[in-house]
Amino acid sequence: MTARTVLPSGELALGGRRQSLLTVGSATVDVGQIAARVSKTLGGADVVIAKGESPGSVFLYIAAQAPAPDVVATRPVPDADTRWDQLAESIESVDPHHAVRGWALFDGAFTQATGEVGPTGKARGWRIHELRSKRLRPRVASRSVGT
Repeated sequence: MTARTVLPSGELALGGRRQSLLTVGSATVDVGQIAARVSKTLGGADVVIAKGESPGSVFLYIAAQAPAPDVVATRPVPDADTRWDQLAESIESVDPHHAVRGWALFDGAFTQATGEVGPTGKARGWRIHELRSKRLRPRVASRSVGT
């Protein structure tokens, strides 16, 4: 059994590969698999998992590869972009227990300059959530799959 600790900052402090396991109702969900599927769907995007507002829930922040070489800073993906539909379809297919409660999609990369990436090079989910939560699309308000 892996010890799970929620730090005051909201970060999950867990040990080993099991750190991505969440309990949703009576099911165990591996959000690491969800993140891997989303990353693959969006061509190797950087997927950051932030703790959700209720137990057993998370938010995903996705930094897709920039569409042009001149895009360095992370910026929101426009609403009409087809990647939103790809993202919704991917999450719906891999997360039937609805552990993912919302997501935000950006072009560019999360940066160390804003504290989104720590000195170790790892993304900080709590900091990205703190800076970018206004861009979250709640799952219930996302476009329907297939439309």
